[in-house]
Amino acid sequence: MPYIDRTYRASLDQHIDPLAEAIRESARARAKLKVDGADELTDPALRAATTLELAGFLNYACSRLAALIAPEPLSYSTLALLSGVFRNVADEFYRRVAVPYENEQIKTSGDIYPEGLTGTSEWDPGSS
Repeated sequence: MPYIDRTYRASLDQHIDPLAEAIRESARARAKLKVDGADELTDPALRAATTLELAGFLNYACSRLAALIAPEPLSYSTLALLSGVFRNVADEFYRRVAVPYENEQIKTSGDIYPEGLTGTSEWDPGSS
């Protein structure tokens, strides 16, 4: 879990927040090059292109950050630790953000899995 003392969060957030904005702006700029003449607020193609570009810019920023903080000399344990952190980040993001979103989509659109396959008509985080 990504829980650290609020004191440390504040000192990191002053750097993370501008980085997040730079990632968003870079993704928008690159998407606009690909979808010439689109209006960001009304053109679904530009919104979709921006979302796709975000993945690359976020991947670059995370990879670069890991490369910059990895202690030298590299070792198997360091590489395992860093790759484990990325796995935990992905798992935590999915659990906290994607699962509630997926559950809402099931309520809105209906489940595609038969009730007997999953045990419920909706994924229940308390059942695992």
